[in-house]
Amino acid sequence: MQALIRNIREEVVLRICTESISRISKCIDSLSDDQLTYNNNFNTNSVNNLILHLDGNIRQWLIASLMDNPYNRNRAEEFNRSNIKSRSELNNILETLDEDIKNACDRLSVSYLLATHSIQGFTETGYSICSHVVEHFSYHTGQITLITKQICDKNMNYYKGLDLNIQNKI
Repeated sequence: MQALIRNIREEVVLRICTESISRISKCIDSLSDDQLTYNNNFNTNSVNNLILHLDGNIRQWLIASLMDNPYNRNRAEEFNRSNIKSRSELNNILETLDEDIKNACDRLSVSYLLATHSIQGFTETGYSICSHVVEHFSYHTGQITLITKQICDKNMNYYKGLDLNIQNKI
């Protein structure tokens, strides 16, 4: 059972901390300050607001539940277009989030994964929470990447040096 817990922890850390956070950081570095707050229309979010949203979501869903601490999230403020953070503030948010995710995931246990938790009006198992945060973070990382590619007309080279044409071995 400990191997399963370790695998789930490693997967959450890999997908969010190693892959997504580093990709978002690369996008931040590719965009100007004005481009970080660019909105195509009223129904889209800026990179700035998406990062604030990811921070709030994962703190509420994963970190607070694993650390068994209350978290008073102001979701509307995450999407407030005047809530502008500097490039260094956005990078600091991601660095702190990376560290906090790793610390929280160190507390993963069988009892947490099987227990139900009430989060944002939903009742979810700990395993469902882990799945949700990986999927949600990845989804918005894709949006941030698309915004960056559209603005910069740039290949982000996330898989540079890897042969992605290798066939599966059965």
